Amino acid sequence: MTVNRPWYRPVTVHGVVVKENQCGPVAPTPLVIRLQPAVNAPMVRGFGILGSELHTAVWPYKQRLGSFVDAPGVNPAVIWTSSRLDVASIDQSGLLVAKCRKEAAWTVITARLKADLSITASVRFGAGGARTDCSRAQPGQKAGPGHRG
Repeated sequence: MTVNRPWYRPVTVHGVVVKENQCGPVAPTPLVIRLQPAVNAPMVRGFGILGSELHTAVWPYKQRLGSFVDAPGVNPAVIWTSSRLDVASIDQSGLLVAKCRKEAAWTVITARLKADLSITASVRFGAGGARTDCSRAQPGQKAGPGHRG
């Protein structure tokens, strides 16, 4: 078995036996493989937001987002921002809070690596819709433009 990953030297492990039945592999044996960076590898080899494109018409809605940093020895702390606070806010712990909206709208949530502010990752988040019930929303939880009710 050979493990290939961008920015790392390939590692080949001999003698790996995979037992299978009609459903596929069974009784997996954990392997610990230590990858070594390639000579030309950048300091940060991977960065992203855990999750994908998100949308909700359900309110109240909160979700904790996380980030993935492949940069051994680099502080993984990030700065979170939302491009449209009238759609959703995000605090510095990664807690996203959607605003109650009667019209659907999108924001871009961005994570910026504190160790190198030029390294960013973004995900789109959408909130709202005509069927969203905002009757329990406090004034600060309702979106401004587009909110009715």
